[in-house]
Amino acid sequence: MTGLLGKTSLEKYFKNSVSTLNKGFLLHIGIDGFKMINEKYGWDYGDYILRETASCILSCISDSQKVYKIASDEFIILDTTSSDMTTASNLYDHICKHINQFIEENNFAAVFTISAGILPLPDLSQTGYAEIIKRTDFSLTMAKQHGRNCCYIFREEEYQNFLRIREITNELHSAVNHDFRGFSIFFQPIIDIRQDKLTGAEVLIRFTSKKFAQISPAEFIPLLETSGLIIPIGRWLIREAITACRKIRMQLPDFKVNINVSQVQITNSDVITDLIKEMNASGLPHTAIVIELTESILLEKNEKAQNFLKELKQAGLQLALDDFGTGYSNFHYLSELHPDIVKIDRGFTSKAITDKKEYYLLNQFSNMIHNLGLKLCIEGIETEDELQKMKLLKPDYCQGFYWGQPCLYDEFRKYFVDVKR
Repeated sequence: MTGLLGKTSLEKYFKNSVSTLNKGFLLHIGIDGFKMINEKYGWDYGDYILRETASCILSCISDSQKVYKIASDEFIILDTTSSDMTTASNLYDHICKHINQFIEENNFAAVFTISAGILPLPDLSQTGYAEIIKRTDFSLTMAKQHGRNCCYIFREEEYQNFLRIREITNELHSAVNHDFRGFSIFFQPIIDIRQDKLTGAEVLIRFTSKKFAQISPAEFIPLLETSGLIIPIGRWLIREAITACRKIRMQLPDFKVNINVSQVQITNSDVITDLIKEMNASGLPHTAIVIELTESILLEKNEKAQNFLKELKQAGLQLALDDFGTGYSNFHYLSELHPDIVKIDRGFTSKAITDKKEYYLLNQFSNMIHNLGLKLCIEGIETEDELQKMKLLKPDYCQGFYWGQPCLYDEFRKYFVDVKR
């Protein structure tokens, strides 16, 4: 098509001119769901859509702008005259109007949209072609992730965060492939508040990166879930937790470990079988394990989630409803989910400490939990005053930094197991 240049031409331009650029932008355009057009209408019709899309783009550009086709359904517009991002976004809107007009004139035979990433050029004058393309690819990807049919203006901070996530994910893969190097499990004590003694521990996973040092679980656990790595990591954590529990029960026969399970594990693996296999191999009774799940996971109306609950009960494993006081937190769910223990989130606890109405609600909730024959665990206790106030609610168990930060196995043994109480 006249006026449409190729990817090689764009590469050549930047190799020759990038050091002299002092203004301009790239508008990276992609057709949303183009693969579905090919699958539904065939490749010939897909080629027709590509030609018409290119025609719409070419009809909207000025004499100082150039259009390059860099992939089957992707185009880049180069403008070296304006650094005004409003000009770029207005150009995108103009192209969208022309495409909508084409769709209407074509009797809506195929309805589609376009997304676009906008990359300002002045700050990239010393950046090579490959890096420029990576940034435009990122910008287009972000536009599609934001819901498609929109444009996204490149932001360096978000791009660096994207690179960080990619590097961390690569490290997580490497760690799994090298005997879980960099992963460790920490233990947070759970106190039987009525007897003032240790009854168990919640097992928490931690990860230390070679490049970024200690990474927050709030950052790396979602990456484990989206990558599927939570499944092998979960199996490793189960083995480690059960081994530790078996050793501690030699001194504290009733000691239990609480293990968190994610939606991905429930949906894509047989986590109950994994648990039972490890417990049988260790000789640990099923009563030594408490599975912690958030209510949002348990309320998924799918067959695997329902089967998980059924198998959990059949195996004789206890269920703790975690983070109550956040998310859904509907009292009616307690009758649907049949947990053994309800854990009050720190956010709920902190409100109850400072607000009379919240404290009243927590007190009423505590009474209801006990009337239902369930156990109550209050999380997030950090001071003596908080402990005394929460004791008045008569919880069964408590957790929090008041007793100590989560720690490695040897430290946990030293300060919580080997000491005389």
